[in-house]
Amino acid sequence: MRTSLGLLAAGVAVLHLVPDFSTSWVRTTLGLILILMAASASMIGLRRWLHVRTALQSGAPMPEAKELWLFAVGIGGMAVLAAVVTVLGIE
Repeated sequence: MRTSLGLLAAGVAVLHLVPDFSTSWVRTTLGLILILMAASASMIGLRRWLHVRTALQSGAPMPEAKELWLFAVGIGGMAVLAAVVTVLGIE
C-alpha cells in the first residue's frame, strides 16, 4: 500500500504541481501512467498478501514474487522516460 500511495502522490504531483515540466501531453502521460501503476500496485499487493497469508496458514511454500518484476521494470521505464524528457528539454 505504501508503494501505491507513493505512485499516486507522484502521479498527482506530475499532473498538478510541476507545470513547467515539459509539455502538457508529456505531464499528462507520465502522471496517468503513475496513477495507473498505483491502482495496479494496490490490487496486486492485496492479491499477494492473500496468497502469503494462505501459505502461512497452510504451511505451504511462499508464492513467487513475479509481479514485483513488473513494477521494477515499470518504475525504471518511468525514470528513463522522465530523464529523457528532462535532458532533451521536450517542450
